[in-house]
Formats: sequence, C-alpha cells, structure tokens
Amino acid sequence: MYSLSDRFFCSGYLWKAVAAFGRAAESCGLNLKPPPLQVTEYKLSTTRWPQHYEPLKVAIASDFHVGCLTASPDAVENVVSRINALQPDLILLPGDFLNSPYGHDGVYIEPEIVGDIFGKLQAPCGVHAVLGNHDIYEDPQGLHDSLRKNGINVMYNKSVIVRKEESEFVVVGVGDYTTGHQNCVSAFSGISGVHPVIAMAHNPMSSHDMPEGIVASVSGHTHAKQFKVPGIKQPTLRCPDEGLAYGMVQKNANPVIVTSGIGTSLVPYRNVAPEIVLLTVEPK
Repeated sequence: MYSLSDRFFCSGYLWKAVAAFGRAAESCGLNLKPPPLQVTEYKLSTTRWPQHYEPLKVAIASDFHVGCLTASPDAVENVVSRINALQPDLILLPGDFLNSPYGHDGVYIEPEIVGDIFGKLQAPCGVHAVLGNHDIYEDPQGLHDSLRKNGINVMYNKSVIVRKEESEFVVVGVGDYTTGHQNCVSAFSGISGVHPVIAMAHNPMSSHDMPEGIVASVSGHTHAKQFKVPGIKQPTLRCPDEGLAYGMVQKNANPVIVTSGIGTSLVPYRNVAPEIVLLTVEPK
C-alpha cells in the first residue's frame, strides 16, 4: 500500500518538475548518469568473531529496483555475475528487488522474473534476503515465493544458524522499518548468545533497535542519496539519522554497513556509483 508521500511522487505535476530539473541540471553540466558498478571492500577485525574461526567473506547488494532505467534485467544479471565472481562465503540481499516505476522510472518486472535472476547467485553459506519497502508496496508474497523457489532464504524478523566448515554463526533478518514491519525483539529472540551474529535490515534505522554485541548489521535503502548536487544539502529519504546515509559507521556500539545499492527510486537520476560491498570479517 502506498503512503501519501508515495502518491505525491507518482503525480504528473511532480514528474514535470523532475523532468525540468533534469534538463536544467544537464544543461548546466551536472552529470546525472551513474558511474560504472564498483566493488567496495571493507575489512572488519573484531573480537566478536571467535579466534578459531576462519575469515568470512560476505557479499552485500541491495536496492536493485529491477526494471528501473539504470537497472534493466540484463544489467542486474551482470551484477549477479559480478557477485559470483567474487566467490563470497555468504551473500546478503537487504531488499528492494522490485521497481515502483512512478510513471517515468522504467517498468515493473514481475516477481517470477526477478526471482529467476537472483536464483543464479551461489555461495556455500547461502543467499539470504529481507524485503524492502518497495517490495512490500508491490507484491511481497509473490516476491517471497519466487525468491524461495530459487533457493534464497527470505527472512521476516527471524534468525538462522549458518555453518561454515567447523564454525557456526547466526544471520538475523529484520522486517522493513519504513512500512512498520520491523520487530527487532522477535528477530533476535531465538539467539542463545553462543554464536556470533550478523544482522540484515533494509532500512539502516533498524540498527537503533538492535542489541549491542553483534558482529555487524548491513542495510541499503538510502542509495547514498542517489544523486548529489554541489552546494545543496540533501536529506536522506525516510532515514532521519543522517549518520546512516552510507558507509561503515558505528551505531549502538555495533558496526553498521550501508550500501549505496544498484538502481534508482523516486527519480530516474543517479550519479552516485552503484556498488557491491565485499565485507571480510576476521578475528582480532
């Protein structure tokens, strides 16, 4: 279900203004086209990862919005190939697979097609996902079923124990903050405290409600503000904590990794590089 603000963004008046902004910005020499896909690497050495555990290589990618103008199905197939080429142990997908086209930003791609694309991902510790706000706006059940059919573990305020050789850790999937599906109490309720924990939530605002002591939490949603205009301070939509716009930061004494994502939303412009994050977790 769309909120009032979403309906505003769908309005013809807004899109005329957006188109005018785009023409004016480009005529002034402002680049509104995305740079090439990049791989951003972080190394996290932490006492929360046991000394006898081998390092864990985690690939993170989000906010595909498959079908938007900058992320066609073919382009996302390329992202999937790039992720597989990194040979990660674990793949985390923090939501917004589906595109809400808002009249001008591409087309809507059915969940069955989207699920088939992501079904090609491969990692020995599995591929795990949560749904984002746009997935919930469009077809949460259809997407859930399609991803599950393609071997992806979709989580709603749940946790799962994952094994890598002789080590075990927990992956927690938190429901979407924007649409009111977040329940951190439920998501973390089944954790014994024996295993290290990696959490995933679409909106990084969820990190405010996560317990201290986890290895890290990973999120998307913000698009790292998607496009930047020199001299203009832009808000981070639906993420009131500006410190969570992008990068690896600390929140509640936990590391939080926020990726810029892949596609576009609300406006069909992006000059922030789309990215895959490769996180290596190792004992300190």
